[in-house]
Amino acid sequence: MSDAAQTLQGVQILVVEDEAILSMILQDFLEELGCVIIGPARALPDALAYAEEARIDIALIDVNLQRVEAFPVADVLVRRGIPFIFMSGDDDLRRNDAYGTQPVLQKPFAMREVPLLLHSVLYPNAGS
Repeated sequence: MSDAAQTLQGVQILVVEDEAILSMILQDFLEELGCVIIGPARALPDALAYAEEARIDIALIDVNLQRVEAFPVADVLVRRGIPFIFMSGDDDLRRNDAYGTQPVLQKPFAMREVPLLLHSVLYPNAGS
C-alpha cells in the first residue's frame, strides 16, 4: 500500500456519482483503503442532503448527475469548508469560472490516481 493510500485510513469520503458501476467500483476501492464512504449519492437531491448534513472529510463529485450539474453540491461544501475533487469526462469545468481551478479526476481515470489526488488535496503541505 502506498504512503498516500495509508493516510486515507478512516477518512470520510462523500461519493457523488450517477453511474452505478463506477460508483460501486469507487466505493469498493476506497473501502479497501480503509475509507468510510458517505453515500454514494446518485442524484442531486441525495448529494445535497449528504453535503449539508453528513460528517465529511472530502468529496468526489461527478460534475454531471443525470444531466444535472452538481455545482450546488460544491457550493455547499465550500460553505462548510470541506475539500472536494470533481470527476468529469467533459471539459465542463473550464466553462465554470467559480470552479475552473478545482482538482479534477478526468474520466476515464485509473484507480491508482484516486488515492494520490485525495492525499494531495487533504494534505497539501505533505510530501508525496
